Amino acid sequence: MIRDWSIRLLISVPLIFVYLVSISPTGAGAITYNTCIQDDGSGYSIQINSTTGAYKFKRCSDGLTLTGEGSITSRGSIFGLQHNGSDRRVQASWTTGGSGTASLQLPPGTTLITIVDRSITNNNCGS
Repeated sequence: MIRDWSIRLLISVPLIFVYLVSISPTGAGAITYNTCIQDDGSGYSIQINSTTGAYKFKRCSDGLTLTGEGSITSRGSIFGLQHNGSDRRVQASWTTGGSGTASLQLPPGTTLITIVDRSITNNNCGS
């Protein structure tokens, strides 16, 4: 009887190990943003990953933070982000080392945040 139990143990342990390895978050990492557009007056901001289209809108006054993923377009040094979700519309455009604008409609048709940034090189979006 002991022999039967040890065989079962040897078979179960590798299956558990494989299961734990398959759900391990070691391959997943935090999203990195390489563009920050921050409103010159309010400090509201949007951080963008210009490769994946991941974005994070932050409204400092009440802590509102929205994340999502949109489509990136580029023409030379002019970039754009657009996300038309069922619950929101996000648009942003910027130039490398220049200026940028962004807007958030939540729900679509109701503009909640508008960002105008004359220089994206002096921003501090944080994390």
